[in-house]
Amino acid sequence: MIVFLISLIVILYVVIRNPLPSTIFGGQEFRDVYELQKQIHEYSGLDKELYMSYLVSIDNTMAFIKENPANASKSLYKGLEKLRDMGGNLPAGDSDIPREINTLADKLGKTIEQYIMKYALQDGFKFTPRYLNNRFISLRDNEHH
Repeated sequence: MIVFLISLIVILYVVIRNPLPSTIFGGQEFRDVYELQKQIHEYSGLDKELYMSYLVSIDNTMAFIKENPANASKSLYKGLEKLRDMGGNLPAGDSDIPREINTLADKLGKTIEQYIMKYALQDGFKFTPRYLNNRFISLRDNEHH
């Protein structure tokens, strides 16, 4: 009986700390990031190794985003570098793919930096963005996130 009660308390704690819908289905909190990732996925076949490296870095970014802005930003920039490398490794020609990938990388960088900035401001951490340039972002700007 005691083991059952302890198990129940642990399960309730986990559910309260990690609401099930977002834990199971993912992406609800960072919907705009995942929408950009869907667009980027179209280019995954260009270089599967670089794409997987990009994906792991962005997943790490999202895992660190709330607790450690410094690690989140390092993972973000590493992932964006891998993403850009996918477009840069194409044979020379008149392809628009490198420019499209670069545009998506910029959008993803700005979008994720807004989240990093939001959590850094809330928790009193210093964060110096690369993609947002010198644009001031207040907590109110991020209420839709």
